[in-house]
Amino acid sequence: MARDTNGNYTLATGNPVASGTVISVNWANPTMADVAAALTDSLSRSGDGGMLVPFENQDGDVALPGITWALEPSTGLYREGNNDMQAGVAGARVTKWFNDTAATSGNQNPFQIWDGAAWRDVIRDNHFDPITFRGLVTMTGGVAISGAGTIDNTVIGATTPAAGRFTTFTSTGIDDNATSTAITIDASGNFALGQTLGTFTSPGTTIYGGGALNGVINATVNDGYVLALNRKLSVGDIQQFFYDNAKVGRIEVTGSATSYVTSSDPRLKSEFVGPVGALDKIVEARENGYIGVFNFLVEPNVPVLGYNAHALIDNQSGFGGSEGLGPRTLAIGDEYEPAEYETRPIMAARPTFNDEGVETGVELYDTGKTEEVVVVPAKTVEPAGVDQSKRVPLLEAAIYDLLKLNEALAARLDAAGL
Repeated sequence: MARDTNGNYTLATGNPVASGTVISVNWANPTMADVAAALTDSLSRSGDGGMLVPFENQDGDVALPGITWALEPSTGLYREGNNDMQAGVAGARVTKWFNDTAATSGNQNPFQIWDGAAWRDVIRDNHFDPITFRGLVTMTGGVAISGAGTIDNTVIGATTPAAGRFTTFTSTGIDDNATSTAITIDASGNFALGQTLGTFTSPGTTIYGGGALNGVINATVNDGYVLALNRKLSVGDIQQFFYDNAKVGRIEVTGSATSYVTSSDPRLKSEFVGPVGALDKIVEARENGYIGVFNFLVEPNVPVLGYNAHALIDNQSGFGGSEGLGPRTLAIGDEYEPAEYETRPIMAARPTFNDEGVETGVELYDTGKTEEVVVVPAKTVEPAGVDQSKRVPLLEAAIYDLLKLNEALAARLDAAGL
C-alpha cells in the first residue's frame, strides 16, 4: 500500500507472514510490487531522479537549520516563523527574508542583515539603504539614484574623507551640498572643484566641458603657484602649444634647465630680407616714450622698466605690441558687449513605475518653470600687452647697424690718420 500523508509506509495485506507459510503468488507478488513502488517514490541519495512535488523541510532553527550541510550542520537556512526565512552560519544568524508587503510603500524591508545586536535594513521599497562595500565593486548596466538618494561619506581609495555627501540631480548635475563649493558638475558638463561655477575670485579650479566656455580651465589660488608640471625620467617637452591643431610652440625641460621654444621653421616663411631701420626704431621708441620707467598703480613705490603697449601698437606695428579686447576708453574689466541669454524650461527627475507598481527607472519632466541661461558670455575689456621676445630680433638688427656704423667710423679715422 502507498505511504500515508505523513510519509509512513505500511506493508501490503498478508504481511508479515507466519513461520512455515508457503510462498504464494497471491501475497508475494503484490508485496514485492508494493515495495518496488515505495522505493521508486523515495528520493535517491545518489541524485537519481528528482522531486515531483515541492520539497518540504523541517523548520529547524539557528543552531540546526532545516536545510544544512553534512560537514557543517550548523550552517544553512531555517524557518523562524510565519513568512520569515533566515540564514545562519556556524550557529549564528546573519540574514533574513520576510513578507513585508503589508507595510506602506517606501517603508518595506523584505531583506535585513543581523549586525550582532539588531536587524538592519538593506533594501527598502526597491532601494538600497546604507550599505558598505569592501573591495572591488563592479556595476554594469548603469546605476540610477532618484528622488532624494544620496551617497554619504564616500570612500575613494584607502582614505576616508570627512563627513559629506554627493547628491545627484538629474537636471542640474552633481553637487556636494555639505560644502557649497566642494565639488559641482552641472548639466552642461562643467566641473568646479573648490569654487562656485563661473566665479573666478575664490580659490579653486573649474573645467568647462560645455556652453560658451567649453574647453576653458580656470585655476585660482590665494598665494603660491597655480600650476605645477613635473616630467620624470627623461628630457623633453613638458608643455606644447597648438593653434588650429598645428603645434606652434613648446616648453622643454632638462635636468637643470628650461627652454621656451616657438615655431620657427623656414619652410613656413617667405625668403628672409635684411631689416632696414632697426636702429631708428630703437631710437624712436626711446625718444617718444614707447619705453621707459614707470610704476604700476597697485605698487607705486616699485619702479619698472618696460613698454607702453598702446604706443608700440600704434607706431611700430608687428614689433611686440598686442592689442587687448574692447575700447581703450573703458577700464580693464568693464563690459563692452552684454551677455546673451536664452530662456529654457526647468526640468526635474521623477521615478517611473510599471503596471505592477514596481519602480523601473527615472524620467525627466517639465516643471512648468523657466530660467535664463547664458549662451554667450559678456565681453569685458582685457589689457593690451607686449611680447618682449618680438623685440629681440629688432635689438639684434640694431646692434648690427651699430657695428656697421663703428666700422665705417673706424675706416674714416684710419683714412685721416687718426
